[in-house]
Amino acid sequence: FKDIVGRGFAYDYLGALVASVLFPLALMPLLGLVRTCAFTGVCSGGVAFAGTWALPEAQDGKASSLRALCAGAVVVLLVVAAGADRFVVAAAD
Repeated sequence: FKDIVGRGFAYDYLGALVASVLFPLALMPLLGLVRTCAFTGVCSGGVAFAGTWALPEAQDGKASSLRALCAGAVVVLLVVAAGADRFVVAAAD
């Protein structure tokens, strides 16, 4: 059990390290602030969506409603990413 937890923390640390370097050096100059934040949210929503399959299927459909919420959040973030220029212009005015 200790080995599994240790490996989990190692992968978590490695992912955080890669993301902390990738975010300001590659994604921000390439996509801009709003799109980079939306992209990060889409990635997190995708992980949450995939994680719902690790949950035991409940009788009352809680896993299905969580999947729908995750999918809805990803769609909203994709809309934000598509309209990022309008959000920036509106915020500047």
